[in-house]
Amino acid sequence: MHVTFKGEKKELIGLQPQVGQQIPNATLYDQENQAVALHDLIGKPLILSVVPDIKTRVCELQTKVFDEKTKAKDYQFITVSKNTPEDFKTWNEEMELGVKTLSDTHNEFAKAFGLELDGLNLLTRSVFVIDQTGKIVYQEIVPEVTDEPSYKAALEAADQL
Repeated sequence: MHVTFKGEKKELIGLQPQVGQQIPNATLYDQENQAVALHDLIGKPLILSVVPDIKTRVCELQTKVFDEKTKAKDYQFITVSKNTPEDFKTWNEEMELGVKTLSDTHNEFAKAFGLELDGLNLLTRSVFVIDQTGKIVYQEIVPEVTDEPSYKAALEAADQL
């Protein structure tokens, strides 16, 4: 599969999980650099918001919009990127937010989900909604990495769980 990044075609390395499949497992790291297995998050509906770099405008906007729209909801919202746990911690402090973030510093998530942009060492912008059993019920891999995802579609999918 390919996407564009600032108009330039980029291949995604690997295979992307599809709607109806169980989420692959991967170990990520929280802001305290503690390991978190994705499969440990199963049990409550989950929106996984994947961004290339939290320190850029669109990634920041995506994270803030999902954070605001999910605060009163009965499901989990987590932002994933290759930013370090320290990057995320600093970002949350600077933004005065408490967004749950997970870092893919060991590239496990990128490989498991097939979301690494070839040659850039970044994850492509995407959103996955996962039900209580770990099944993917919604997936969006944004065709142009610099564009925002469809917040409405992802939130509607999560609201139905």
